Amino acid sequence: MTNKLELERVDTWIQKAKSESDVFDKYISYYIAYNMLYSLYYKKQNCNLDLGDKKDRYRAVNVFKFMPTKAKQELVCSIYKLLIEYVNKIPIETDEFWENKDKEGIASCLRQALLYKDNNKVLEYLAKWLYKVRCNIFHGSKDYSDKWAEMLALSNEIIYKILINLEHNYLSCFL
Repeated sequence: MTNKLELERVDTWIQKAKSESDVFDKYISYYIAYNMLYSLYYKKQNCNLDLGDKKDRYRAVNVFKFMPTKAKQELVCSIYKLLIEYVNKIPIETDEFWENKDKEGIASCLRQALLYKDNNKVLEYLAKWLYKVRCNIFHGSKDYSDKWAEMLALSNEIIYKILINLEHNYLSCFL
């Protein structure tokens, strides 16, 4: 029963995001829904999990490991054209890195995964990029510009499709 209530809360954030006209506000609302969903996936796997630990960013990325291969393929196919447009909007010089030791940036790895049609890597690096977008908003690392707003508009389209897919897979796999 708790999962149903939690999914209803996720839906309230999705509906809030849909009603937002500002791309920044929309992204924050979608990301809250995403955070709630990936936390649900992890709690279902380990009910004793402390979601307050410092591993939130890894949960954001690894949630796709719970999805069946076919669902991952369908998700990537459904957002493929958006992803091509998206990565072409990310300037090479503003690439982000996941770990300090990484030699290649997240966007570069996402481009490569798209080129080789590696769905697992596409979702991994897309989730990393979306998490970095969240960090840039929360920590004020980007200014409120038209260029950044364009990136967020595409981020919103992509994260919405991810949310719908994750929610559907959660319902079919865990409830």
